[in-house]
Amino acid sequence: MSYFIPKTECEAKTEIKDSRFIGRIIPVCSRENAEIKLKQVKEKFRDAAHNCWAYRIMSGGESIRFSDEAEPSGTAGKPILESILERNIGDALLVVTRYFGGTKLGIGGLSRAYRNCAREVIAKCKLEEKAEILKLEMHFLYCYEPQLRNFLYKSEGAIDFSYYEQYVIWKITIPEKTADEFISKCTDICRGDLQIIPISGK
Repeated sequence: MSYFIPKTECEAKTEIKDSRFIGRIIPVCSRENAEIKLKQVKEKFRDAAHNCWAYRIMSGGESIRFSDEAEPSGTAGKPILESILERNIGDALLVVTRYFGGTKLGIGGLSRAYRNCAREVIAKCKLEEKAEILKLEMHFLYCYEPQLRNFLYKSEGAIDFSYYEQYVIWKITIPEKTADEFISKCTDICRGDLQIIPISGK
């Protein structure tokens, strides 16, 4: 499964009934990294009324967390998370900071305000697609190597390791989206005389 990641940090600001909202999306690579970045944002905006947040980590298995940070339950963290999910964004932390303007927005108004600010910062952010990667080991006869190498590169794959004895042995990485076609084509090229072994981990 592919998903989208923010290329850089990005910020957007909105204002509703004198309350100021500052949205910030930050690329992160792990839960620990997300917690460190969140702490930094909270420190930067420590004078704010609330720093509500959500993150979705995909590297090493999906991990999702969110928090309303003392706003009424369900009005902040969940709308922020839903904004992340609706664009299929991963490996990202999104924080919406609120400076209270003196006028209460109500449950529905709060939820819309956090959601809209999250969507604003996502809309401003440049996203790039990240494909899930498969690791495979291949064993085949020497005579097929030129064709397999050519098709591997056309399939956006890469050779991580190669060894030559009775058979050619490759360890490769290849995007999940092209893997099925690649395996089928390689089987045809080698006329079935091909061994492909999945390597655990992505």
